[in-house]
Amino acid sequence: TFAALVVTVVGSYYAFGAWWQGVSSAVELYRPSDPMQWLRPSGGGAPEEPVSRHLCLFFLAYCGVDSVLGALHYPEQIDVGYYHHALYSVLLCYLLHTRQTLLFAICGVEELPTLLVGGNHLLGDGGNPRFGVGVVFFLTRVSYHCWITARALDRLDPLLYWVSSVLLITHVGWFQSYLAKGSLPSKRQSRAAARVATGGSTGMQGGASAGPLHERALWSMATRHLLVFVAMLVGQALLHSTLTARVLRAAMQPPAADGERGGEWCRAAAWAAYVCVGNLLVVAYTVRRLARALRDVYTANFISDSLVARRIIYNISWEDPAVEVAELRLGQRDVILTIASAGCNVLDYLIEKPAGIVAADLNEAQLALLDLKLASLAALDHAAFFALWARSDAAVFEASYAARLRPLLQLDSSRAFWDTNGELFASNLFFAGSAGFGARLLRLALRGCGALDAVVRGMRRGQAPDPRGWGMRIFTLCLSQMWLWRLLAPLGGVPTSQIDLLRRTPSVWISRVCEVFCSRMWRADNYFYYAYAVGRWDPHCCPRYLRPEHYEALRSSAHRVALHHGPLASAAASRDDFTVASLLDSMDWMGDEQIAEQLAALLPHMAPAGRLFWRSFGVAVHSPVLAQLRPTLVPEQDRVGWYLSQWVARAHPPDAPVADPAEPSGFRRFLCVGSGYAPSNTLVDDAAVCLQLARHALR
Repeated sequence: TFAALVVTVVGSYYAFGAWWQGVSSAVELYRPSDPMQWLRPSGGGAPEEPVSRHLCLFFLAYCGVDSVLGALHYPEQIDVGYYHHALYSVLLCYLLHTRQTLLFAICGVEELPTLLVGGNHLLGDGGNPRFGVGVVFFLTRVSYHCWITARALDRLDPLLYWVSSVLLITHVGWFQSYLAKGSLPSKRQSRAAARVATGGSTGMQGGASAGPLHERALWSMATRHLLVFVAMLVGQALLHSTLTARVLRAAMQPPAADGERGGEWCRAAAWAAYVCVGNLLVVAYTVRRLARALRDVYTANFISDSLVARRIIYNISWEDPAVEVAELRLGQRDVILTIASAGCNVLDYLIEKPAGIVAADLNEAQLALLDLKLASLAALDHAAFFALWARSDAAVFEASYAARLRPLLQLDSSRAFWDTNGELFASNLFFAGSAGFGARLLRLALRGCGALDAVVRGMRRGQAPDPRGWGMRIFTLCLSQMWLWRLLAPLGGVPTSQIDLLRRTPSVWISRVCEVFCSRMWRADNYFYYAYAVGRWDPHCCPRYLRPEHYEALRSSAHRVALHHGPLASAAASRDDFTVASLLDSMDWMGDEQIAEQLAALLPHMAPAGRLFWRSFGVAVHSPVLAQLRPTLVPEQDRVGWYLSQWVARAHPPDAPVADPAEPSGFRRFLCVGSGYAPSNTLVDDAAVCLQLARHALR
C-alpha cells in the first residue's frame, strides 16, 4: 500500500503535466516543460529528472523485497505478484539503462487501483471486488494507458511500444477477471439499498417484505453498475479506435522532401507497416476481450439476476414432451414431479390425466407464467385461451386479468408479478426473457442473411426453403461455426455448463444443428421453431394443449397441478408416491455434488417402480453420479434437436449399490472429493521444477 501511495502521488503529478502540455503547450508546470520530449534517448543520452529516476529505483526495490517476503510469509497471495514483479523488474532496468524513466513516472498513476485495494484490506474489507475500484482500474490501466501510449508513440522505440501493448492486453485480462468475480456493492451502498427497500428508518415494520425488496434494490444497483461498465467499454472502444486512426494517418504520411529519399522512404514505410499492423492487432484483441468480459458477466449472472428480479427466462419450454409421453407411457396412475419452466410440458402431461403433477421452479416468474395458464384454463373459453397464449393478445389479458384471472392464481407472487408485467403480452410474449432475446438474435441473423422471409414462408408451408439460395448458404455456414455458438448461445439462456458439454464433441453438435436446420425444424408439427420464426402459433402448428380437442380434458384436470417455489429436492418432500420425475435438462446445469444432493432428496420419495427422465447436451452420461442409476439411452428423436441424448432410468434399480445408513442415497461415495491436500511451492521450488522440465526437453 505504501509503495502504491508513493508511485500514485508522483505519477499523478507527471500524468497531470503530460495531459496539460497536450492541451496548452504554453504552460510550464515543471522542467523540462514537455516530459514527452525526453522519453526517447538521442545521441549520447537524454536528460531525465532525478525524481523519476529515484521513483524507478524505489519501485524496483519494492518488487524485489515483496517477492522475497511473499515467498516467505504469504506465498498463496503472491502467485500473480511473481509474474508482475519479474516483468516490471526487467522493464525498470531497461528504462534506467536507457534513461527513459519519465515514461514510468507518467504511468505511475496506474497504481491508483492498487492503492485503493490496499486501503480496503487495511480497513478489513478487501475480500470482495468493489465497483469504484473497477471503474478506477478501467480508467487508469486501460483508458489512460491506451491514451498515453498513443501520445508517446513517436518517441517510443519498438521494444517499449510492444511492452506497452502487452501491458494493455494484460490489464484488459485482469479487468475481465475482475468482472467475473462480480463488482459487489460496498457496505455503505448495501445499507443505502436497505434503507430504500424498507422505506427508511420509519418505513415498514418487520422483516417479512424487507428481504425481497432489499434484494431487488441491490439487483437494481448491480444493473446500474453493469450499465456503467457497458458505457465505459463502448467509450474505450471508441477511444482506442480514434487513437488508432490518428496513429495510422500519422504513420502513413510521406517523408520530408529534403530528406534522404531512398533510405528515409523505406524506413518510413517499414515503420508505417509496423505501426499499422501492431495497432490493428492490439485494438482488435482489446475490443474482443472487452466484449467477452461483458458476455461472461451476463452469462454468469443472467440466472441469478432473473431469480432476484423475478424476470422470465424461458417464454416457451424447449423440451419436446412427446418423447416423455411415449417413452414413459404416462397415464392416470402417474404422479409426476417436474420443472415448471414455461408450463408447456406440464400442460401437455396434463392431457394424459395423471393423478397429480408437482411443478417446481426457483424462478417465481416462471411459476407465474404456469399459474396464469392454469387460471386461464378455468376462466376462459378456448378462443380466448388460444388468442392469449398463441397470439400474445394483450386485449384478452387486459379484459380478463383483474376480474377473472387474478382471483384464480394460486400464488401471491404470481399476482405480484402479473400486476406489473402485463406489458409482456403487448410486446409479444414469444420475444420475452433470455430465450426471447435469443429469438431476436436469430431473426436478426436471418434478416442479415436475407433469409428471414424465406424461413417464415417455409414455416407456414411446412417446407424447407431452397438451400442453394445465397442467404440460406450464409446462414448455414454461420451455424457450422462452433466459436459463434460459444459466443452467442449464453445470450439466449444456455448456461456455460451446457456449452462445455458441447465443446467435448463439437463435430457432433455442428452436424446435429445443420440437420435440424435443413430438415427437422420444417416438420409441420414443429411448433418450437415456428413460434420464434413467425412470432406466434397458428392452429395447424401449436402445442397439444392449445388444440380444441384437448381443451375440456385440460380444464377438468387443471386442479391436479400443484406449484412449488424451490428446487426439485424440496418439492419432492410434498409426496411419497412420485412415479415419474421429469428433470428436463437440469442435470446439465449442475455439478456432481449438486446432482448427488438432488438425487439424495428425490429418490426416497419415488415409488418403487418410479422412473426418471432427463435430457443432455452431451452424447454420453456426463456425471458419475447419474451413471449409478444405470440409465438407458432413449433412441426417439425429438423435434427440438438441441439435445444430443435423452435418458430414462429406474429410481430404484435392482442392482443399485447398497446404501450407507448415514447417507441414504449412497451417491456421495462416488464423488471424487479427494483428501483436500493442496501443495504450496515456493519460488525456489517453482524454479527447480522449471529447470527439470527444461533438462527433460533437451534430452
